[in-house]
Amino acid sequence: YADAGEIGLVFTHFGSGATSGLTVTGADNLVFYPAALSISATNALGANLDATAATAAPVHVAAENFVLTISALNAAGVVTRGYRPQEVDRLLVYAERTGPTAGLEGVIRVSPGGSIPTRLNPPSGPGDYVPANLSAADFVDGVFTNTAAYYTEVGLVSLYVMDLDYMGHVVSASPL
Repeated sequence: YADAGEIGLVFTHFGSGATSGLTVTGADNLVFYPAALSISATNALGANLDATAATAAPVHVAAENFVLTISALNAAGVVTRGYRPQEVDRLLVYAERTGPTAGLEGVIRVSPGGSIPTRLNPPSGPGDYVPANLSAADFVDGVFTNTAAYYTEVGLVSLYVMDLDYMGHVVSASPL
């Protein structure tokens, strides 16, 4: 099953031959969850904002809008169109400031959602993350897209995302 969500299975077996007259029925619900979440940032031209050094391209202006996208992916790397966070406090985000190592912390603003403050170190666990404040309605076919996200400071930032409880499973991603 390539999508995320819960499906119900009902089966019936009608015996034949030595088991003639035997009928066996059963049912169960199965939960399928995404293999990973993907978070990406692109500029207005569609270029990935994935520079890992101050001298790398593309360069993006502080407080200028960029496109922030969160996608739920299956094991084949394909979007699971049925994914939507179950509660607004379960989808969590973290922003690590990777450069400069001295200076002011900034805030990534996302609407809807709110603010993601940057921190100098990578997250040590779910308690370091902040709620993304995104509801199921904010996801369309397994993807959240915001075209007006921006970062209030200068520097390099790595983004992390995780769903702390999608139908009983933790779903996370590598940093962007």
